[in-house]
Amino acid sequence: AFNPFVPTQAAYGMGATGLIYEPLIQFNLVAPPKNYPWLATSYAWSNGGKTLTFAIRQGVKWSDGQPFTPDDVVFSFNMVKANAAVNLTGVKYGGVSASGNNVVLTFATPQFANLQNIAGTAMVPKHIWASVGNPGTFVDASPIGTGPMKLGSFTPQGFTLVKNTSYWQAS
Repeated sequence: AFNPFVPTQAAYGMGATGLIYEPLIQFNLVAPPKNYPWLATSYAWSNGGKTLTFAIRQGVKWSDGQPFTPDDVVFSFNMVKANAAVNLTGVKYGGVSASGNNVVLTFATPQFANLQNIAGTAMVPKHIWASVGNPGTFVDASPIGTGPMKLGSFTPQGFTLVKNTSYWQAS
């Protein structure tokens, strides 16, 4: 199983889900607060830390060739908001909306300290995950992500990852 929201799965523990699913921002955990734009090209706080706006990167595709859009980001955060089992960091999301290429998240209280928890959330494709039922128990045997790798093969003994040839970053 390759569900990026179930940390007890073997693929998660081996780091495979992080090579398939990507966040909006990557964080350098050994040199905080250094971070890098990823699926979002920038972010901005407003309203005293109660509003966070991400500019979503253009030209990114899911590993199945479908375009990655702000609608996928809105879907991912609304899914986490609506399902406590996949809200691994306990962030209390308010509104989530898209306006053009931007995604706006609102919160009841300032969330400056939760930037890594928010922007580090794995983005999932709406065209797949909208029909999975309970995202906390979804097995995700054929993961579709934006990352540099995709699932090559899977057996009970192990799995292989192969290069995602439509990866958005130069190799």
